[in-house]
Amino acid sequence: MLDIAVKDLNKYYGSNHVIRGISFEIKRGSKVGLTGRNGSGKSTLLKIIAGLEGYESGNVSRASGTRAEILEQIPSFKEGSTVDDVLHSAFADIHDIFDEMRGLEARMAACAEAIQSGQTYERSEEAGGQCVDADERYEDISEGHGEADWRLGAADKLYEKLLSRYGRLQTLYESKGGYDIESKIDRVCSGMRIDAEMREKEFAVLSGGEQTRVNLARILLMDADILLLDEPTNHLDLGSMQWVEEFLAEFAGTVLVISHDRCFLDNVVTSIIELDFNGVSFYEGNYSFYAEERVRRFNLQNEKYEQQTRKIEQLEAAAKRMHEWARAADSGALHKRAFAIEKRIERMERVERPVTMKKITSGFRENGHTSEVAVIFNDIYKAYGSRTSLKGIDLIIHRKDRIALIGANGCGKSTLIKILTGEETPDQGYVKIGNSVRPAYLPQVIEFENNTATVLETVRYELETNEERARKILARFHFRGSDVLKTTGNLSGGEKSRLKLCLLMQQDINLLILDEPTNHLDIQSREWIEEALSGYSGTILFVSHDRYFINKFTARVWELKNGIITDFDGTFAEYVQWLSMTASREKDALSGRTAVKGSEINADSRCKASREGRKPDRDRRSNGAPVIKSASEIRACEERISSAESLLSKLNQEMEASTSDFEKLNELFVQKQEIEDELEMLYNKWGELTC
Repeated sequence: MLDIAVKDLNKYYGSNHVIRGISFEIKRGSKVGLTGRNGSGKSTLLKIIAGLEGYESGNVSRASGTRAEILEQIPSFKEGSTVDDVLHSAFADIHDIFDEMRGLEARMAACAEAIQSGQTYERSEEAGGQCVDADERYEDISEGHGEADWRLGAADKLYEKLLSRYGRLQTLYESKGGYDIESKIDRVCSGMRIDAEMREKEFAVLSGGEQTRVNLARILLMDADILLLDEPTNHLDLGSMQWVEEFLAEFAGTVLVISHDRCFLDNVVTSIIELDFNGVSFYEGNYSFYAEERVRRFNLQNEKYEQQTRKIEQLEAAAKRMHEWARAADSGALHKRAFAIEKRIERMERVERPVTMKKITSGFRENGHTSEVAVIFNDIYKAYGSRTSLKGIDLIIHRKDRIALIGANGCGKSTLIKILTGEETPDQGYVKIGNSVRPAYLPQVIEFENNTATVLETVRYELETNEERARKILARFHFRGSDVLKTTGNLSGGEKSRLKLCLLMQQDINLLILDEPTNHLDIQSREWIEEALSGYSGTILFVSHDRYFINKFTARVWELKNGIITDFDGTFAEYVQWLSMTASREKDALSGRTAVKGSEINADSRCKASREGRKPDRDRRSNGAPVIKSASEIRACEERISSAESLLSKLNQEMEASTSDFEKLNELFVQKQEIEDELEMLYNKWGELTC
């Protein structure tokens, strides 16, 4: 059965033909991704299907009786509404049933009292009401009785009717899940990281990202048959993204989703509709299938185009020769054969030349010479009022590290980046960048010094070059023709990222700092950035929620949580596996199973905390039996711990005094790491001796 049908749809904005005669059908229960360049009409199409926007010609229909909900702009809610109020608004029809039940209870209580006392039952205005159920409007049960004629018999009859109505409402309330509302809200809030404190806040005071997250939670709570979602993973952290994916996988209805999150499309959708300026293309598979199939179709189309082009050239040459022979021999028959060939060419159904898949044809100019240690974070603390974002961050970035800095929204990732770039100063500790390190920063929000300057003027000014060279550089980043005359203030997010990358890639750099480099970009713009970075061999530290990007570039993971960074030496996929093993091991420990696999030990050895003063691990031996040692061995171990801790304290003081001498600072940091490793071993040994 079809849930959505679109036929020959055309939509204009003024003279701009946004949607050009597209047609498609979506079956009930399908999970469909809608992709395409920014500006290709994806969001407009979603609004048309939802009935929020009109169109010039064609037909759009949804299955009869289906309820569709759309995630797009934030709706307005009653002034003073809390987050909890907004979430409960998803169950407005159920709450209306509940309110009527409460009203009926009051009327039944009044009737019962009248019957019991034998007094006249007077009807009050508050006792009236309407059933909110669309199929059965509440009737005035007292019809036919005068205001002053509510005798005992009438009260009996009224009570029976009220009780009957109450029973029907109670059944309806239960069937709609009225008794499960709170548990449903709690489940969604847990998955979407909406804590109890946020639920009590007024919705209006939340940030735009928080409002989007709450609105998505509200929509997921609604009893919809069709979900129309426009970028649902925007403003979500990695944990919330995974939860939404699992929710949609279990969702029995139809999903049509716009997303530039390639991992999300891989995990959720089973087919993809690609919308471009010429129409639509269909792919029966997830994003990975779509990406491969799109290249295959491009190559096939290009091959057909080239074959036909060669064939046409051969026929045209043959017709030309035939005409020449005909003129030389004064032969009408030869002319006739030449005309036949030309007619054949005219009748041929032309194969369209496929649109070239554009690539950035430039690489980074790298300053390859750099010390082994690129950046040192030493005992970094940062607080905003009573909230501490960073607690004693002690980490080193080594040459050619590719580090993904991940964590929940608002945990302090951008704060750490800003401390590194000098935009903010820590409350305690310091950052040291190697003398030969040449950093470059791509911020989350890109602005240029002069918003009225053109793209061409900006490149000429920043690179101090002439117009000819500036145009050549810009062409490698797909700024051609009138594009170079756009002002920087009028560029899209993707164009700003491309221009900023263009400028960065002309500099001698060996440390790239990226804050959400793919945010709000379409898939092609993301791929352009990835192409540019793929040829870069220097050091990268980046913040991103784009799992596809993270998987592609990560060789080390820093997860920031509660002010502390967990440092994992490995890919993001390996880190996710380690987290899964850790959770499984904790679950096993709770159930009494303590066996640890070798692979888990190896993974653990690659993960360490960013703070000093790690607590001793009270581990037992592999057979589970406690190890009993003499008091003298315990004292000897404690003395070694005390000595190492004292030496560590002195090293910290020396490092504070050596911030201007990077080479010495580097040596001291290496010594510090060795002592920390020794301390960790001693703590473990102390744990074995004392447990």
